[in-house]
Amino acid sequence: MKKLVLLGCSLLILTACQSHKDTKQGITVEDIKSTQSSTTKQTETTPSSKTETDKTATTKKDWKVYFSPTIAAYQSVISKAKAQETPPTAQNNDEQIAFSLISDSVRVSHLNPQYTYYDINKDDIPELLIGNDGYVTTIYYLNNEIPNIIKAAGVASSGGFRAGLEIKENGTIIYTSGTSLSPDWTASAYQIENQNLVLLKEAPYQMGSGADIYQLLGINNSQAIDPSQLEWITF
Repeated sequence: MKKLVLLGCSLLILTACQSHKDTKQGITVEDIKSTQSSTTKQTETTPSSKTETDKTATTKKDWKVYFSPTIAAYQSVISKAKAQETPPTAQNNDEQIAFSLISDSVRVSHLNPQYTYYDINKDDIPELLIGNDGYVTTIYYLNNEIPNIIKAAGVASSGGFRAGLEIKENGTIIYTSGTSLSPDWTASAYQIENQNLVLLKEAPYQMGSGADIYQLLGINNSQAIDPSQLEWITF
């Protein structure tokens, strides 16, 4: 009987000592549960944090670098124009017209072509604007990170070609084109949607007839941007 009593007392003392040791070291069942809960919450929030980081990285992407080949091409056009040489061959007819108009502006009008960036449709992806003396003569947009020309405007030194570009603050691009030899002109309205160029409407009209091209195109004559207020860079 005494042995049983002594054994019971020994167990109580051992338990008390073990409890005192765990408490002293700060390790309890509640602490373990709390640590596991905290770890689980941290693991659950990690994907969200990564998503926010990726989103920030995308927002800060420097889209302008994709226009570098286009800028280099125009530098070549300008260099040849200053040497009184014909412009290089372009990838398509619209760009060939742009090359010719820029070349004429250098050779004949002795202008210094410039370029700038402007987010026409407010999608955080800028468009490349090329111009002369505060006027927009050519617009490029990015489609899958590849520059695509919209249209080119200006006055050709021969052949009578004439064209104009107007950028509205609501993102609509108005393009008018014709020749000095005929009153038959064409007006077009474009918008950039999801990195694609969309033709809203195209309509013929008579130059000098007083026709309202905005009414013909079915759009409001909203406020246009002032290109002279943009920060232009000389090639």
